[in-house]
Amino acid sequence: MPLVNKYLTTSLIFCHTMISLTLGPSNKFKNIWLIDYRSALSRQQEQGILLYLQNFKGELKIGNENGESTVEGITGMLNPFTQERFFKWNPRDLLVDVKSEVYQENLIYGAGSILFHIHSPTNQFTSVKLEGLHLSDIYHRPQKSSSFDLNLPSILSTILNRTDPSLNRVPLLNISSVSIEDAQYENSTGFFELQAEVISLNGIRMKNIGERNMLSQPEWKEWEIIKPDSSELVAESPIFTIVMLNQESPMIGTSFELRNSAFDQIDGGRGALPLVQIEISKDSGNRMNFSMTDINLSNCVAKNENQLPSASLFQIVSTNKHTQNNFLRGHSKRLNLTIQLEDIQVSQTSTQFGLFVLEREVDSVTVSASTFRYNKGVEATILAIKDQIASSITFSQCKFLDHQEQINVDQILRLYYTKNRTDQFNKPSMFKVDNMRNLTFDMCSAGNYYFASYAAFLQMYQNSEVMILDSIIQDMSASFAGAILVQKESKLRIEGTSFSGISSFDSGVFQVLDRSYIEVIDSKFTSNAAILNGVFKVASQSWFLIDHTTFSKNKAELRNSIGQLNQIGQDSSFIDCDFEYNVATISPIDTVTKYGGGIEIFQSLCNLLFAKCTFHENQSRAGSTCLTIVASDNVVIIQSIFKITQKITEITGLKNGAFISIFPRSGVGIGGSKFTGGQAYFGGAIYSQGLNQINVFQCEFYENVAKIGGAIYGDNVYMIDVINSVFDQNIAVIQSETSVRYGDAMYFQGTINGFVTIFNVTITADFYSNHVAFNEVIVVIIKDSTFRQLPSNETADPMRNSITGVYIKNACFILITNSVFDGNSGGALELEQFDLGNSTYDGLISSCKFYNSKSASNGGAISIKSYFNLTIEDTDFVNNTAERAGGAIYYECTEKLACVLRLNNVLFQGNRAFVEGGAIKWTHYEPLMSNIRFRDNQARIYGNDIASIANELVIIEGILKNEIIGSIYYNRDDQTRNAKQLTYQAKSGGASNIYFGIIDKYGSFIKTDNQSKLLIKVVKQSVASHIVPVIESQTEIISNGGCYIIENFVLIAEPGTTLSKTLNSLKNCSYIILNNRN
Repeated sequence: MPLVNKYLTTSLIFCHTMISLTLGPSNKFKNIWLIDYRSALSRQQEQGILLYLQNFKGELKIGNENGESTVEGITGMLNPFTQERFFKWNPRDLLVDVKSEVYQENLIYGAGSILFHIHSPTNQFTSVKLEGLHLSDIYHRPQKSSSFDLNLPSILSTILNRTDPSLNRVPLLNISSVSIEDAQYENSTGFFELQAEVISLNGIRMKNIGERNMLSQPEWKEWEIIKPDSSELVAESPIFTIVMLNQESPMIGTSFELRNSAFDQIDGGRGALPLVQIEISKDSGNRMNFSMTDINLSNCVAKNENQLPSASLFQIVSTNKHTQNNFLRGHSKRLNLTIQLEDIQVSQTSTQFGLFVLEREVDSVTVSASTFRYNKGVEATILAIKDQIASSITFSQCKFLDHQEQINVDQILRLYYTKNRTDQFNKPSMFKVDNMRNLTFDMCSAGNYYFASYAAFLQMYQNSEVMILDSIIQDMSASFAGAILVQKESKLRIEGTSFSGISSFDSGVFQVLDRSYIEVIDSKFTSNAAILNGVFKVASQSWFLIDHTTFSKNKAELRNSIGQLNQIGQDSSFIDCDFEYNVATISPIDTVTKYGGGIEIFQSLCNLLFAKCTFHENQSRAGSTCLTIVASDNVVIIQSIFKITQKITEITGLKNGAFISIFPRSGVGIGGSKFTGGQAYFGGAIYSQGLNQINVFQCEFYENVAKIGGAIYGDNVYMIDVINSVFDQNIAVIQSETSVRYGDAMYFQGTINGFVTIFNVTITADFYSNHVAFNEVIVVIIKDSTFRQLPSNETADPMRNSITGVYIKNACFILITNSVFDGNSGGALELEQFDLGNSTYDGLISSCKFYNSKSASNGGAISIKSYFNLTIEDTDFVNNTAERAGGAIYYECTEKLACVLRLNNVLFQGNRAFVEGGAIKWTHYEPLMSNIRFRDNQARIYGNDIASIANELVIIEGILKNEIIGSIYYNRDDQTRNAKQLTYQAKSGGASNIYFGIIDKYGSFIKTDNQSKLLIKVVKQSVASHIVPVIESQTEIISNGGCYIIENFVLIAEPGTTLSKTLNSLKNCSYIILNNRN
């Protein structure tokens, strides 16, 4: 082809040996072309379409700000103006059948030489300026690419020496007010290749770059063209290639700036992105600066998604393309390069890694006051970082946005119940960080990005460290970790940031895994949602610090409206945090899979602290609204407030522990906290199940409600201490009239190892209250505590009038010391033992005060039922009342157990019983009493001080009948006969009156006895008598107020015999045996 091999032209303008050149203003270049097939766009080619300089020494100006110059129609030697000059060039005019022919060679089309050839090594510039240029309809295409050290860009290169760029002498390069549109380059290194001490690009406008495909034009459509592979057509080439030379001499540094520029409709897949590529040829550690300001990049979507550019704005490469020397040797790894991006707008742009790619670590990258919208990527939509590419990267006052319309959270979560639910969640994160430290987001906002696979905003891996400060993250969704995922020993700090409208199937906002750490300070999480864990999950030996942070109105459909802490690896804390209006359900339908809950703590053995936190108006139809603790040691909750004001209309059996639930093998300390208005089935405030160690200290419980355990419920307790705490107006709802005690303040159900200690606790209520119930807790210790029922004007609930203040059942050891029981209805204290085969029960009540308590039945202060061994000492019982027996103490024991009750140094004063035992009523086994003081105790019927059991049947002299029967005590001094043996001299058949009384050990008539029977029988003891004695009057008499009145007694016997009477007393029946002797 002699045309392209022989007849070559050099340039439109050729200049040699000059010191100044100005092209412009207002020049117009159209359809300029060269025969430039050979060595196209390579340094071996001595051609320039518009300009060719040699031996130039001075200042070069191309264009002028006073008038725009235009360059148009640079498409090569085969163009619409030249095609018709070549015989049979137009395929439509060919005489042959073009469809039967296949063109096998590489077609020649497009320009093959640089526009401005100024890069001759013979040139030396004091400055180079391009300004006021408009380029359009530019198409460059060499038939093949040259090697990197020989390639040329399409428009301009200021690299004068490829073998050693340090020899270049361009102090200042300025390109301003240059616009390029409808341009294309293939197999090229972009539009510009620049090197200078100071490079300034200003007012660059580019549009429709890389969109043109010459083979798709009408003239070529009927040709059967075998196109080369796409990899041959497309080589990643930026628009600007910047060679930054940084050595001590002769150029001490390099500065690059690109500002006030716009780029629109660039097909990055055809080699037009990133905008800038920075090549560091040498590094001596001197300062280099790179800045981009007021840049708008939009609509840069590759037609072929398999050919996406690596980045959109810039990339830094460290490969030694321009010198054969090893420039890395002897220099530090990190480049002393500062990168600043300000007021950057990137929208609708597709890349592999986002904004930039750095192959060498630089000093810092700062992106400020910028907006990124609707971008797509393979690894990330905004930025993917691999390894430590900069000592610090900062995004300040930036916006990261996607969809214009907000998608409803409930709509997203409904996908959880559909088949192939994760198929729609296939987008990458906005940011992906791998082994990168010191990445900061400051005063940024991100949102409207939905359906990410993992973490719509940020993924962190491999020892990465990121800070998010004073930012807003909202309206996002992902299948897993709605906004942020922190993994593999990474660290994240969040401060002053709000998260809202974020959702996922698991962990609505963030998830921290694999020995990673998160710190959240002064931030807000509002209206986020998930199927599991409405806000967060921290797991796999990770840990955290969350301080001064609010969690509000977050939701979870199945479990944990706030989050989960699973196997925490180091000490972690929530400090001064607010948790409010979080709801553990989304749909109104209740299912068995809805476990509810707020924060779940699972298998965490490190110290976990909640300090100065507020839990307010959180809701859960099942489980606790705030904290669920499972198999976790060292959980401490201090100075926190738990409160609910909204009343629940129905409490289901699945809702246990309105605020806190604790499950087996946990150790929990709760101190200085306040619980108000909790509502649950078991445990209106706190629920414990299983072998847990719990310490509740300096806490307040107000108006909590449950079916059992109004404030605290412990099931199968192991060790629970309640210390220095106050309980007021807590209530366990009574469902029916039963003898079961529900524990208005606390209910504990024990195991063979259960220990409960109550120390310095005050419990009050203005209704009939069973303050505390212990059911088979092995050890019960109550010290320095007060149990008080306050006066109330409300009508008493009749179903609660038999409720005991403190109820203890089957406790092996009881210690109650220095405590006050005041004004309790249903009795102050009840001790019961139903395990009659166990005689190891011991108890001590010491230095206590029982005041003003009353019982609707027995035991105004204490009711003791079959408790084996109990001592009451140094204790006062004052003004207690029982409707029946035992104004202060009611004590009963079965015959099988042989109980022992010791009373030492006890005061009984002003106690009342409406039937018997004003102070004490005992049955079967008499208490062992020493130093007992009885003062003004009263029983309406029997035993002002003590009521016991029948000890003796005595005869009452007839003349003293009225006086004795009406008295309380039996006075033996007034009787002249032996009460056990009495001989009557009576006539056979005569009528007589006989009176007997039942007295106890203390000589008191048992006036409450209206059931015992007296049986009269005659036993014939004389064999000589032939007449059998017969009683013709009544022989069975029922006691009346502890007395047997036998009037008109008639006995028929043999005359002259002597009748004697023997009195025998059994439990409920007395016998009179009349002996007949001659």
